[in-house]
Amino acid sequence: MKINKFISHKKMRLFFAQEIKAISRWPYGTEGIELSRLLGDVRYNLTPPEAPWHIDVNDDYMEFRRSPFWMVSGEVFMGFILSLLSISFLLVTVSSFFALGYSPHLFFAYIVTAFFCIAVLPSAAKIAFLTPHYLPIRFNRKTQKIYVADLKIEGGIFFRKIKLTFREMDWKDVEAWSVSRRFAKNSPYFGLHLVENTSNEISLLKQTRMYATRAPWTNEEWERQRSYIPKIWSYCQHYMAFMPVPDESTKPKPFVFLRNNWLFKWPEEMDARSKSSGDTV
Repeated sequence: MKINKFISHKKMRLFFAQEIKAISRWPYGTEGIELSRLLGDVRYNLTPPEAPWHIDVNDDYMEFRRSPFWMVSGEVFMGFILSLLSISFLLVTVSSFFALGYSPHLFFAYIVTAFFCIAVLPSAAKIAFLTPHYLPIRFNRKTQKIYVADLKIEGGIFFRKIKLTFREMDWKDVEAWSVSRRFAKNSPYFGLHLVENTSNEISLLKQTRMYATRAPWTNEEWERQRSYIPKIWSYCQHYMAFMPVPDESTKPKPFVFLRNNWLFKWPEEMDARSKSSGDTV
């Protein structure tokens, strides 16, 4: 695996600032971002491999399910609440209209209901009920490829575009970065990002977030979750190098509010390639 020697640390901070902004939509900037590139050669990586939760593993590939960044989880919960609120407004207004007829005294209620049903409900219901957030990443050690499903969200809270994107990466071109950023005193972000670097050109870098800490209540829990970043990368390296990895099948799956797993499906061709033993590729 090659090392990214020609892109400055400053440019990499700028690159990740843009990517983290895409996740959280906070103001753009590199302030508070800390980076650390993890070891690229498994022979020198002494970190014991470990996963934070259940992983599906066989001799051909492993699939790691990624829980959403805690800000996204908050948006899903808020979308759920706003959907219920909008539907409640609609039911109360409609029932009162049929029971009492049109009333000028309820004009403001009609306006509020129309606003929630037209501007709030479609976007809130889409992010809460119609968007998969528990997305997988597959590592095929026979073909030495990584297959990634990512969620791309653009636009404001009421008018946003949500799109699933799929990408294939060459394992030999992938680097692992530990990325941290503090949005506020008690709102840090810690994540493991995989960067595909094929030409040492900043404009051509592609990345995906493999793991991010969730929202605990204590600093001790932040640190416990953060400690998994090098362990997960070590697990990936050991697996892709056909080295022993611990059995994580007995661990529970991460809790995700409204997983919506039924909404996610790999493209048929990519699904076949990502599970291939290499003989038919």
